[in-house]
Amino acid sequence: IKYPITHTWHPNKWHFRFDEQIPEDIREFIMTPIVPQAQTLFFANGSQYAEGAVYLTNKTGNDIGRGFAESVQYADTTENMLRLAGLPATSKILDKLKPQGSSLISRFSSLCYMLVHQKDLKKVLGNAKGLEFFAKPKQKKQHVPRH
Repeated sequence: IKYPITHTWHPNKWHFRFDEQIPEDIREFIMTPIVPQAQTLFFANGSQYAEGAVYLTNKTGNDIGRGFAESVQYADTTENMLRLAGLPATSKILDKLKPQGSSLISRFSSLCYMLVHQKDLKKVLGNAKGLEFFAKPKQKKQHVPRH
């Protein structure tokens, strides 16, 4: 009763493709849930999510392993969150919770921050495991023959 069904579709597989920084044998793969009807659950705040074990197959369909997948934020559970907090789901409250569009000033401010803090941002990305694929790729050194 606290967490009503949202009738929201969740993915039944995920297809990933990466560039040459990833070894060729795992550069492209598909994650398919082992149990077709994934476990759909709710976080304490009322947000719905689905999770479950997955088969990993390569692009030709060969089995390459197992994994775990979780899909979140497919359902709008704002009314669930308000109900759990004891607040009415009035249009006035729902409007206050809607994301506001970013203004030109806020986008410009973000750009300025990034430009001023490039060195710090590169350091954070350089030290973050798993985020190295988002950093600018290092240039390959050209081989110059010696004579």
